[in-house]
Amino acid sequence: MLHFIARMCSLSCPALSQAPYVCNACTNQHRCRLNKVYYDALSAHESYKKHLRNSRSGCPFSEENLRTLDEIVTPGLQKK
Repeated sequence: MLHFIARMCSLSCPALSQAPYVCNACTNQHRCRLNKVYYDALSAHESYKKHLRNSRSGCPFSEENLRTLDEIVTPGLQKK
């Protein structure tokens, strides 16, 4: 009985803890009632492109914020 309760508390499939970490090729996916994870190449690629755009957008600080940060950090570095 305890095994049944532990199994019911675990809502994700144990197959998700090993590669490929998705349910796409699982032969049991239509009968399985546990939480599923599917790989979608299109959404993964869109997420990657968004991440690239954000990483190349430049510094998120204004000149005033940079000066304020410089006034705080520089004296601490010069103490060495």
